[in-house]
Amino acid sequence: MFFGLLIFARVLFVSCMVFIIGYIYGPFSQRRGLTIAARVAAIAIIFAFIMMNIFAFRAASHGGPWQHGRWNHCDDGHHHKIEAKP
Repeated sequence: MFFGLLIFARVLFVSCMVFIIGYIYGPFSQRRGLTIAARVAAIAIIFAFIMMNIFAFRAASHGGPWQHGRWNHCDDGHHHKIEAKP
């Protein structure tokens, strides 16, 4: 499921970039429909960037083996301490 959403997000990003680059460098600015599509693509890119950052920070705060007590067995007795040389 996650992999499918990742592929969909990449395809959507590429299609938005095609419209934006086509508007700037290509003939998209001469046709009304393509101009509207390029503007919608620019808004979609900004919205997607913000949403992906929100999801990335939420995933980082809810996941990971160091949370929820999964690494309680790692204490100082299992690790070598670095001792200062006199």
